Amino acid sequence: MTSEVSAVCAFSIDVLKNTLELIKDVDVENDYIQSAHDKCFIARMMNHFRHCQYLNYHGQRSARLSRDQTVHGDSYEKRSVMMKCLAPLLFNAPYEHIHSLHKLYVDSIVNQLDWRTFVQKLNAEMQAFNLLATVLLSVNVGFLAIQSVDDGGGDSLSQVASYLSVISSFGSMLLGVNIARQSYTQGPDMVDNVQAHLQSIVHPKHGLETLAIIYSLPYALLMWGMIFFVLAFFTECFRHSSAVPSVPVSVMALIVLVLIGWSCHTLRDSAECGHSSGSVLMAVKWVKDLPRWILASVVRSVSASR
Repeated sequence: MTSEVSAVCAFSIDVLKNTLELIKDVDVENDYIQSAHDKCFIARMMNHFRHCQYLNYHGQRSARLSRDQTVHGDSYEKRSVMMKCLAPLLFNAPYEHIHSLHKLYVDSIVNQLDWRTFVQKLNAEMQAFNLLATVLLSVNVGFLAIQSVDDGGGDSLSQVASYLSVISSFGSMLLGVNIARQSYTQGPDMVDNVQAHLQSIVHPKHGLETLAIIYSLPYALLMWGMIFFVLAFFTECFRHSSAVPSVPVSVMALIVLVLIGWSCHTLRDSAECGHSSGSVLMAVKWVKDLPRWILASVVRSVSASR
């Protein structure tokens, strides 16, 4: 082994073990393989190994020693304005996907093992999000069926928040099903098609940010659906209630909120913290410059009218 991270071989350990067992059974006499089937098998395996050595610059000074190592200097460093603006609204989920995609897609090469693992993980996430979105949709329907909530007006804050939660959960389900369908259609072993697809959407400076944002939408919409439902629930809870039920509910909600914030702050890594601070600073700068932009627009419109 030349790397502590990952080998550059395109085969798993099980495949290599099975190949070794098959090679032991090859009929060899006087240093020549006798069977034509064995010759074809050995030739195909050697072709795979030599092609892997060719892609990873075997024998050169700049040889690739791990699958996520770049030899051309390709790296994702500069984030786009769209990424900085959408990441806080998507709960910084695109940053996790963008790093996973750029470890998967290195120097325009997609490893079969990494792609299979990524597809399996992505499908499991989409299935979990679809299940939670379905439960959230059912809960919102039951919440709207309460007579005190649905008073016939349809303009209360609890109803509007519940409507928004339904739309968010429905969008999460649709996107999750679509992403899962795309991954099932491509298949975990169709690396050639995936490589061509990634090559067509990769940006020269910003990499695979568009794909990372798309993969983050089911999770983000599910989170917004939960937030809207919690808003609808607490609005209905405190609208007509007295101080007796409001005090324990408020205290419990505050405790849960503090625990959630503490756990999120503790579990996030330093890279995510840097991304969050950068997004917040950009948002503050945008809000600070907003009056100047509005004033400049008004001045230009007045000048144009004259």
